[in-house]
Amino acid sequence: MKKTINSCLLGIVALLVVACSTKAKPIAVTLNNIQDSVSYAFGVMQSQYILGAVLGVEGEKYANDFVNSFSKTFGASDKKEEILTSTLGFGYQLQKDVDQGFFSGDSTFVLNKETLMKYIHEAIDGNFSNDSILSYQSKLQEYMMDRTKRSPEDLEQMNMYFGVLNGNGLKQMLEHFEANDSIPFDEAKEIALEGLKQGIAKSKIKSFEYEIQGRTIATNLSNMLKQMPSLGIYEFTANSELIKAGIVNAILDDTTVMALDVANLVYEGYASKQNELELELNYGENRTAGEAFLAENAQKSDVIVTESGLQYKVIKQGKGATPTLENVVKVHYHGTLIDGTVFDSSVDRGEPAEFPLTGVISGWTEVLQLMPVGSKYEVYIPYQLAYGQRDTGTIKPFSALIFTIELLEIVEQPAPEAPAM
Repeated sequence: MKKTINSCLLGIVALLVVACSTKAKPIAVTLNNIQDSVSYAFGVMQSQYILGAVLGVEGEKYANDFVNSFSKTFGASDKKEEILTSTLGFGYQLQKDVDQGFFSGDSTFVLNKETLMKYIHEAIDGNFSNDSILSYQSKLQEYMMDRTKRSPEDLEQMNMYFGVLNGNGLKQMLEHFEANDSIPFDEAKEIALEGLKQGIAKSKIKSFEYEIQGRTIATNLSNMLKQMPSLGIYEFTANSELIKAGIVNAILDDTTVMALDVANLVYEGYASKQNELELELNYGENRTAGEAFLAENAQKSDVIVTESGLQYKVIKQGKGATPTLENVVKVHYHGTLIDGTVFDSSVDRGEPAEFPLTGVISGWTEVLQLMPVGSKYEVYIPYQLAYGQRDTGTIKPFSALIFTIELLEIVEQPAPEAPAM
């Protein structure tokens, strides 16, 4: 009788532990400069993906579990943590598959945990050749294609194949960590098997799914920040703790420091300004050279300058129809930079090209509407009417372009308007 009472007490204690788990709280922060504000804003923006794609409709119910796990793992993660996080998730999903049936719509196949785990262990230990693994993969696919009623022997074989294939995948992961991160294979194996064990044991705890998600996102984001602390912004170094705070506070719906709309303005505005500064420093000479070239070129008597700044010279004036925005045209063209570098030429290829007028750079769209079929123009396009700040490879940001364009024909004519009634 005493033993029964003690068991009941243990059960009550376990329930209390679950019910009284630490409630996540917003993180108090002070933003001292623009770098702090941008870092925090970036975190707030990342939270929107988490709220939508990870927490979803159950966000409010499981946000606490996600945030606690995320906060604990973020910034403290290392490669061993990655192994544990990956195998926790693998074990969790694996046991759910055991409970629910694995292949969607295939009610004749149920995973056998004991068989599966046995062969996962054996595969991690390297007990199967590459030829055997390829053979098992092929045989498992054959079973998957044939969903007729299966014998116990068939199910045992399927579980063996599935265990070997998954175990081999884990083995390759552990070998990668050993080769690239100097984690001894046996040590990585011990971490992986512990993760599998824990994940399987907690498969019936719904909140554990969100704990795994918290760990996974924290690990991935931490690694990204180590590799790219600038967030792709020129002369910027992110404050990872403020990114973490922005994510946590936004998930907990605390907008005291910064709401989402403000975060978007702060981040996008700063990133745009810095990237423009970088472009100017690296490619500002292109702008200066292009402007000087066009200013001099505009003084030539045979060059026409339009209101937009486009310049062109008529080499041959055709007598055909003039295309409109609805048309597709066939042209021959030869394109160079102002220094004479050829970047594209249908003439050199010996084959005309077809373009819709709305599918080309704005300088082309404008000049083609001035050209009757049969015309040949030399066109001088300011960077704003060409590729602007984009880097297309040969064409660098702020590049003015020169084209010789010959309009051969209008491929598609607009449909005639219906007569007025």
